[in-house]
Amino acid sequence: MFAQNIAARFGALSFALAVVLIAGCQEKPAGQQADRTPTPDETPDAEKPKPVVEPVVKPVVEPVVEPVVEPSPPISKLDQLLRDLRSEKKGVHDAARREFETLLPQMGNALTVAEGEKLLRAAAEQYPSFDSGGDDFTATLVAATAQNPKAEYVPVVVEIYGKLNDDAKWQASVLLAGLETREAAVATMEILRTHAADGKVPGLDIGRLAEKPRHAEVFFPELLKYVTAEQLTFDVYRLCLVYCNEGLVPPEKLAPFAQQTLKDYRALAEKLKPAQSAEGVAWMWEADYGQSRYDAAMLLDLLGYFPTDAVETDLQGALKYADPRLKYFAIFSLLRQGKTVEPEHFKAVAGHTETRAWLYEELGKLEKSSLMPKEFATQAALAECDLVAWLLHPEELGRVPDEVELMETVGVETAEAGTTHDYYVFRFRMLKPHPAAANGWMAGVSGPFVRGDPPTISSQGGTFSRFEPAEGKTAQQHVDAVRAVTGQLPDKEGTP
Repeated sequence: MFAQNIAARFGALSFALAVVLIAGCQEKPAGQQADRTPTPDETPDAEKPKPVVEPVVKPVVEPVVEPVVEPSPPISKLDQLLRDLRSEKKGVHDAARREFETLLPQMGNALTVAEGEKLLRAAAEQYPSFDSGGDDFTATLVAATAQNPKAEYVPVVVEIYGKLNDDAKWQASVLLAGLETREAAVATMEILRTHAADGKVPGLDIGRLAEKPRHAEVFFPELLKYVTAEQLTFDVYRLCLVYCNEGLVPPEKLAPFAQQTLKDYRALAEKLKPAQSAEGVAWMWEADYGQSRYDAAMLLDLLGYFPTDAVETDLQGALKYADPRLKYFAIFSLLRQGKTVEPEHFKAVAGHTETRAWLYEELGKLEKSSLMPKEFATQAALAECDLVAWLLHPEELGRVPDEVELMETVGVETAEAGTTHDYYVFRFRMLKPHPAAANGWMAGVSGPFVRGDPPTISSQGGTFSRFEPAEGKTAQQHVDAVRAVTGQLPDKEGTP
């Protein structure tokens, strides 16, 4: 509207003037010179050169990021105790030992494989002693793993065995024997090959292997090579006997070791033969005779599995012993090899209460009961052996009494009609210099045995002695006193 008003007032003239002005303001074409150079004052500000301004660069400040510190995993109780056990501070070390001794017996079944391996490796370390047993404690560490042995422990045991002390080595043997795997048997043999020749294997835990013989092809006959290591001799022979009894080692595998086995037996025989006596039994229980007696008896038993031509002479010679135990094993080794044994030897063995029941039972197994002297095949004679076997326990007399006599047989009727149980009441005594000699005759009871049944060596749990004087009580009173202790109280009045 404003432009229209202007145009209306000034008309065409103003329009023409505007055209001229516009034309004068247009720039010259490129390449043409200006009529004159303008002065600085006439130069428009836009065309003046501008000063160069350096840009201000601000330093880049990285934000400070605090590192994330992961918390250390809490140390386990086992690790802490092992750390304390290594401490050079006596108080810390001893406290850890005491706590280990308390915890380890409870820890075995709960150990993980990693924890068990850690304990085994820790057992191979050296610890400060502070005069408190020192590294002997390491056996306790191995024993904890042996409570619940795992197959994963086997290579660790082989690895550390040479670094263990003798007590810890024994526990390592217990661990391996507790595993029924072939790998454990192979590991045992590997340890023997590596360490036995130097006398660095203190012994073998043959108990668990004897309970369940296994992997005979791994152990035998190679194991017999190590009988020359004194500390292993009779462990190896005993285990071999167990395997032979089970039929796991044939004679041909034993044959190469016959001379070594005879050598070891003959060395014992040289000690035993001069000690033989026809009088009494006390001499068989002397300390310097007893162990040789047991070892020689075991070898006589083992020799029965060797080829006959190699061992018969020594077995026949053993029949000359007065000791019934040695004679007994010589008899059965000869019978095993098909040889004949004169009746006088059976009578000599049956005449002793230590061996009578063995003879009766073994002849029955071989279906040769006719060889048992009849006077010793009665229930009373076998009941006497039953009482003596009870007295032989280390917590009782620990040996055969010097004298035993039957006092009386007491019958007890049971609730089952027509059944009578017989109790055999004996008196026994020890002679000087035994400490129990001062007690004189003492009473003991064997039984019960079912009257009318064939003679047997097995009572029904009522055999016992209160070591009371035999005199002063009737046989019935002795039976009642024993039955009160064993929980077999009389059902009715005693019936002779």
